[in-house]
Amino acid sequence: MAMNEKKLNEGHAHMRTAENSQKTSLFKWKPDLDVAIEEYSKAAVCFRTCKAYDLAKNAYLKAAELQAQTNASYEQVALLCKETKQLEQAAELLEKASAMFMDHGTPDSARLVLEKGAKMVEQEFPLKAVHMYKKASAIADNEDRPNNAAENIGKAARILIHQRKLEQSIEYLKKEIHHHKKTQNWPMIGKAAVGVIMLYLHNEDFAGGFNFYEDYFKCPELSDGDDAMYMYRLLKAYDTADEAAGRAILDSPLVRHMDNAFAKLARDLAIPETGTSSQDWGPSPHDPIDEIAEATARLAADDYCEEEEDEELDLL
Repeated sequence: MAMNEKKLNEGHAHMRTAENSQKTSLFKWKPDLDVAIEEYSKAAVCFRTCKAYDLAKNAYLKAAELQAQTNASYEQVALLCKETKQLEQAAELLEKASAMFMDHGTPDSARLVLEKGAKMVEQEFPLKAVHMYKKASAIADNEDRPNNAAENIGKAARILIHQRKLEQSIEYLKKEIHHHKKTQNWPMIGKAAVGVIMLYLHNEDFAGGFNFYEDYFKCPELSDGDDAMYMYRLLKAYDTADEAAGRAILDSPLVRHMDNAFAKLARDLAIPETGTSSQDWGPSPHDPIDEIAEATARLAADDYCEEEEDEELDLL
């Protein structure tokens, strides 16, 4: 207790010194801001040591206000807010720090601060996290960092899926795909495209899902992959109301082992009882050739060859 009281008094002493250093007099024409910043920071450390978190936050904020370049002060306050479960305030402070980093020409630091803040509030304030991840993605995109841009907008999309904001999730996943295209990251494009198709089907928009499949999975880089095969079969099962086939796809390891947001989409997706039969599916371009059909085709070819040989003999 005595130690805490000593640190508390020490902190107040540093605060008084900081305030006095900002005063002017007959022989002191300018405030000594460097000293004030240093003293406020020392006060904050003292207050934090004795768990006087509100006083510590106030001291850090005063230091940050005196020198905008001192983004570390805002980050320190944000960490204090996290310790005291004031997560929304922590996120706002980190956004402020990010804006200041941008103003001073350090966009990478601005992006990292936003990522830190988004992760901090993701559970308690998911839509705030979406906002911060989106801003981080935009910064990365402006700095020609497509991998970072894709990662952040992808995280935002998955939070939106958990929040059941399906239309917005589709929009963000398409942005993720756009960024991955810049680096030709076809495996990640395929995974995100699977999510988009399942979201369309959750919205009971088969046409949207099928058109998206046609646009993305017909390209050579994806057409022969497992993602394309499974989505073709899922769309067919959905369109023809084949519950067993649809559940087989949705329960498959490929889907179950995707990230949590997509796995949840698969678990919750209902195959309609009545199909629309809007497509003439025909044989699947992904399914192995049916053995009976293959044998029939082979026999037909043999018969054709025998007929040709007989005709040639007749001509002789």
